[in-house]
Order: sequence, then structure tokens, then C-alpha cells
Amino acid sequence: LADDPRIELVISARHGGGELAERCLGRPVRHVHRAFTRWIKADLALCPGFHYRRGRARLRVQMFHGVSFKNYAVSDDLAAFQRWMVIGEYHRRKLVRAGIAAEDDPRVLRVGMPKTDALLGSRAAGKELVVELGLDPALPTVAYAPTRSGSAGSSLEGFGLDALDALRALPINVLVKLHDRSDRRFRAELT
Repeated sequence: LADDPRIELVISARHGGGELAERCLGRPVRHVHRAFTRWIKADLALCPGFHYRRGRARLRVQMFHGVSFKNYAVSDDLAAFQRWMVIGEYHRRKLVRAGIAAEDDPRVLRVGMPKTDALLGSRAAGKELVVELGLDPALPTVAYAPTRSGSAGSSLEGFGLDALDALRALPINVLVKLHDRSDRRFRAELT
């Protein structure tokens, strides 16, 4: 989207999202504090969280940044969005069971998970990624991506280090993708 000259891209994010967007795109990006987004007239608001409030966007799309057992992605806050880009069937079923979406709800769009699709999309791409990461392509690869640390805790805090020790003893490759707000002590211990 950022390369299309017809589109003006505006980033509104917490936790350094503007700086991250600039690093990813390799050029400056217009960043607006989220408190001011309600006054920006836009055709599309693409949101990975529930912090965006109605504003003046014609179409509001929720593109979840993950699905956790904590169920933050299952929320009445979805009513503020016209489309929901769900991760997959597991995520869709969670919304239906909670009574937030109907079985055939037209707002639900199954799109996959961009963070993992490269690993799961094609066997060739997955094998290339394994080699690029310096892992043994003859072994199966297991990914562990614990949710963020916080008041509810995470699997990493509860049993993650023990689980990783057990995984290391198996004939497998192990990838750990920490949440950007994982407790720093775990970051240091896992590097």
C-alpha cells in the first residue's frame, strides 16, 4: 500500500509503531498520535488491535495481531469494525461460540496469519527459511510463540523455560518468537 502513489498511508500506533513502519518501509511515514485519529477522514482504517475508535474512516477492518488462549481477540469491541480478518477456523469458531459472530457472518474474512504463513505456505518456502536460519532441514521444526507477559502471565512465565529444555532434548529444530513485550529476563536467557 505504501508504494501506491494514490494512497496516503498514516500510521497511528503505540509502542513505537511509527518508527517500526519507517524501518520496514525504508522511508519516513506520517505518524499521528492515536488520540487524534478520530478526526482523520479516511477510506480505510486497518487495525491490529482495539485501540482505534470509530473515527471518520468509511471502512474499519480489524486484522488481529494474534490469537491467544487469553481470548483478547474475542471481544464486543469488534462491533466498531465492519470486517474482521480472522486468523483461521480456530479463531472464527471462538467468535461464533462467544456469540459475537454468526456461522455465516459476512464480516468474517479468513486470511491466515502473516507472521506464520511463510513457514506454513509452501514446503519449498519453509525449507528455504529453515536453511536461511541455519537449522537442520532434515529435522522437523517446532515454533513456540508465547503471548506477552503481564498481569495474566504467559506460558513462558509459567512453564516455558522447562518446555524449551524438554524440546531441546528432542531431534527437532526449535524456533522461539518472543512477544515484543516479553519480560526482559526471558529475552536475556533465551539469547
